[in-house]
Amino acid sequence: MVTMDEYIEQLLAEMPESTLHDVVKNILDEPIPEAVKRRLLKPLQPREYRPIPPPRKAKARKRKAIQEEFDPIPSHKVLRSVGDYQEELLGLFEEPEEIAFRRTRWTLGNFLRGWQMDVPQGHPQGADPRTFLQSVEPQIREKLEEELRALRGGLKFQLAIKVELVKANPDGSEEFMEPILRHKQEAVLQKNEITAALEEAFPRLQETLEKWTQRGSGWAVVQVRKLWLDIARYQPLRGGSYIPLPPELKSKKAVVNVKNMDDHCLRWALRSALFQAADHPDRPTKYPTADGLDFTGIDAPTPISQIGKVERQNDLAINVFGWDKGVIVHHISKQPEEDARINLLLIEKAGKFHYTWIKNLNRLLYDQNKHREQKPFCERCLHGYKREDLLEAHKLECKGIGQTAVRVEMPQEGKLTFQNHHKQLPAPYVIYADFEVLTTKVEGPELDPTKSNTQKTQHHEACSYCYVVGDSVKDHCHITGKYRGAAHSACNLKLRLSPKTTTIPVVFHNLRGYDSHLLMQAISKVEGRVSCIPNNTEKYISFSLGQLRFIDSAQFLLASLDKLVSANKPEAFHITARYEPDRTLLLRKGVYPYEYMDSWERFEETQLPPKEDFYSKLTGANISDSDYTHAQRVWETFGCQTLGNYTDLYCRTDVLLLADVFENFRKTSQKQYGLDPANYYTSPGLSWDALLKKTGVELELLTDYDQHLFIEKGMRGGISMVSKRHARANNPAVEGYDPEKPNNHILYLDANNLYGWAMSQPLPTGGFRWVEDCDGLVGTIQDQPADGPGGFILEVDLEYPQELHDEHNAYPLAPERMVVQKKWMSEYQHGLLGAGVVSAEVEKLVPNLRDKNHYVLHYRNLQLYLGLGMKLKKVHRALRFEQSPWMEPYIRMNTELRKQATSAFEKDLYKLMNNSVFGKNMENLRKRVDVKLVRAHEEDKLRRLIASPSFARANIFDDDLAAIEVHKSRLVLNRPVYVGMSILDLSKTLMYDFYYGQLKNQYGDRCQLLYTDTDSLLLEIETEDVYRDMVAHAGLYDTSDYPREHPLHSVENKKVLGKMTDECAGRPIAEYIGLRPKMYSILEANGDNTKKAKGVKKAPPYLWAAPPQGIAVPLRLQALDRRKRGGNSCLWAQGCPTDRYSRDERLH
Repeated sequence: MVTMDEYIEQLLAEMPESTLHDVVKNILDEPIPEAVKRRLLKPLQPREYRPIPPPRKAKARKRKAIQEEFDPIPSHKVLRSVGDYQEELLGLFEEPEEIAFRRTRWTLGNFLRGWQMDVPQGHPQGADPRTFLQSVEPQIREKLEEELRALRGGLKFQLAIKVELVKANPDGSEEFMEPILRHKQEAVLQKNEITAALEEAFPRLQETLEKWTQRGSGWAVVQVRKLWLDIARYQPLRGGSYIPLPPELKSKKAVVNVKNMDDHCLRWALRSALFQAADHPDRPTKYPTADGLDFTGIDAPTPISQIGKVERQNDLAINVFGWDKGVIVHHISKQPEEDARINLLLIEKAGKFHYTWIKNLNRLLYDQNKHREQKPFCERCLHGYKREDLLEAHKLECKGIGQTAVRVEMPQEGKLTFQNHHKQLPAPYVIYADFEVLTTKVEGPELDPTKSNTQKTQHHEACSYCYVVGDSVKDHCHITGKYRGAAHSACNLKLRLSPKTTTIPVVFHNLRGYDSHLLMQAISKVEGRVSCIPNNTEKYISFSLGQLRFIDSAQFLLASLDKLVSANKPEAFHITARYEPDRTLLLRKGVYPYEYMDSWERFEETQLPPKEDFYSKLTGANISDSDYTHAQRVWETFGCQTLGNYTDLYCRTDVLLLADVFENFRKTSQKQYGLDPANYYTSPGLSWDALLKKTGVELELLTDYDQHLFIEKGMRGGISMVSKRHARANNPAVEGYDPEKPNNHILYLDANNLYGWAMSQPLPTGGFRWVEDCDGLVGTIQDQPADGPGGFILEVDLEYPQELHDEHNAYPLAPERMVVQKKWMSEYQHGLLGAGVVSAEVEKLVPNLRDKNHYVLHYRNLQLYLGLGMKLKKVHRALRFEQSPWMEPYIRMNTELRKQATSAFEKDLYKLMNNSVFGKNMENLRKRVDVKLVRAHEEDKLRRLIASPSFARANIFDDDLAAIEVHKSRLVLNRPVYVGMSILDLSKTLMYDFYYGQLKNQYGDRCQLLYTDTDSLLLEIETEDVYRDMVAHAGLYDTSDYPREHPLHSVENKKVLGKMTDECAGRPIAEYIGLRPKMYSILEANGDNTKKAKGVKKAPPYLWAAPPQGIAVPLRLQALDRRKRGGNSCLWAQGCPTDRYSRDERLH
């Protein structure tokens, strides 16, 4: 029997010039020829005529109806009946609407050009990314050819696709997300290079997607939503005819520079490497022109982007380095490691470039790393080694941690101390500012909460602004001339203000996330040098325009303005009182109908809109009755005549409140630390200087890159995991108590300032040196005192004895950063992943019971693990250091100040100053990006940035300003990474020691871990009365938060570092359910239900599904996730349904 599809395929084969549409039309118009019938079908048996049902609305049903009618092919009578619906049926076989590119934004003399392709919902081409890319490849190719002609030269392009992903959860619900996937820049100089470039780009996009869909989390593709084609005009760095070496290079006698007069310098450089001349290697006549090299399709001069093609065509491995006040990395060969490398140096003079051959890389590099002897160098990081075996061992770690080839520079020998004396000076002036916006509606269909889609709902346009200039230092000696006190002359010079270099901070609250987009839309129209400190091309920690330095107060004070105002005392708002004498009504965050203000005409309205018009789609909630009453009182008290008046008052009030809050922060910081936050960018920078200034410590800077890599291997964050998914208490305090069953309790404990405790321990300060006799440490490491003058970081092999597995199953020791392999997963996990899905190379911190090999850790962790039963098999390497509790005075000071604080604002501040200094110790310099802001008239700068091999991507703000992201050519590792590594490891010793050394010793198997998240333990304990047990071990706990009438209430350990606090303050827990890290629910005996769901924006309580019969878990969280977005520095609000729930099995 022949199906409809088979029949059509046969006809298409017989009619190669016809389209699918023609074939189907032929079927419907004409009877099937007898010859075709005999060839395709078995003899048909007459059958009773069946009337054809009317056409369905759903396409799937229509298609099924056609197949049913054609399988087997019915009689002519039936065909005539089908023909009655010919027009409608033909629509099913029409080619889908073509997806076309549309121009987005071009800028800077058309150097940067953007195109976008929108994929309609349900479009068949968008169902599979691989198929989609193949289907639109002709359009991409055509657009690239068109751009090559328009730009009259080369281009670099980057494709990005937004893909909708779905994950099916065990309860039948679905979770969606829409990541944007990109590949590296691809360079195209000629039309014939487009195919190869796309062959490189498409697989890279697919690999990036597979990291999502194959990471073991169950994500699957729903549809491609958008495709972007970003194009940059490319005038490449080409090697050309001879230019002389700079004197500093010529003197090294490490480079052969052939004096070619043509543009084939790459070929001449390769000839000099392959046919080495005994004398006069700079003369072209020393090399054969019949060199056997294949340069078909290679341009002359040759850009760096074609080096890979040269390698493939000639079976060579070529590295290309550059010279920028030292050697930098341009291109590292991807050929097999065993292939001999040809190292080339690209030099430049007055915009002209030239390839040369590096005949001795060591001689070229040795003096840069302060070595004066012959040593082998790593081509990825340009770091030198004494012996080849040391270099080979280094390469394994350099690839594993460094990832991208980049020149690594270690600091010269020296100490890290407090040096920013000028930041003790209060900023002479500070500007506080804010915007209000007009939220113009973007028309579109109503979102269906049962489906996944994203839609722009509002466009945000600045409509009102306000600023206040604060004069903070009228009594400053360098401004007023007043005597401040005796000072050393050098210090006095450091404390001077220079009109040419002094910057004026401009403070916005949430500048990074919102206001910066509004500013960037206009900043190109203002004269002055513009620069930034980026997180990425769209979010900036700070940016500067001339001597104006824009900073974000939310990078210091991690709360909303409303909460910050509430945390301050009313008498602290001096600036607000100066501008608004009747300030009582203003000492709280006002309310504003953001989404109601959707046109300029709204500002002329003469009364407040009704309460329902204050509804916010962003939060999914309306204001309260008291909020609306407050707005009415403000309107009346301040005599507002129009909504424009109310808007101006609202904006001015926000700025005045921000000014008071930040000025109070500055005063407190100057009083306690002698530093002005207005001179910094973020709280970690401020707290780090406060630490160095308070302690006077001198920290040794690591100068050995291998020591740095060694310590990086030991960097592991906090443990967050669900050990048991559900527990229900059974004791007299909870409903449903069964006296026939053993009493058990659920206790949620949290360590007081865990990282503060770790920072108060002895920490490394310097004296780093490798231990020669590592074997001798195997028997002596347990004897090393915790508070001694020295310590070790070790690389060891550990055995996890089988007899410990059951006892340690809930909280395994020595967690590892590792890629979870599919073969380790349970059957349940395989069921979630789906058959055939392979886990991607995604590294996670995994507590496990496996033996540890080459595991790097702090010696106190090793002592604890050995004390709990693990066995030390071998010490591979050990790094000795000097240590002292040098951070303890600073941590203790902030802890005491917090105890003495008289306002919530001060309490939060001192806590922040401890937490932020920890964050500074964790800073990963490898993740820093370099972003250059380029104006339209800086064409040469833009051309060079795009031509650089380091060019990553561009973000267009408007016709006259763009941000260019480039990979760093140098990585300077000048942070004391050993401090952060030690803090992370030591924090684990407190948690493990409390669980195993205290609780498990006390209760044995009657104590089980349910959940942990870095500094917290959720426990199930079988005992008659857990609170009575705590009385006997009161020294372990801080019970100052317990009610005063509670038998355990005590202030003796209040805020003492490392003491355990009860998160529920003595209120019994009835039930717990944990879904995944940072997603759980706790039901207290009094009915209070604590629900946590990290990654889900907080919404009103009614959006949580009501748990049946008091069960603790939120069965489903479904809300319309509406967020403010910024792209190309245009602001809008968008909405998409979100439904997040997850349950993954633990590894066994």
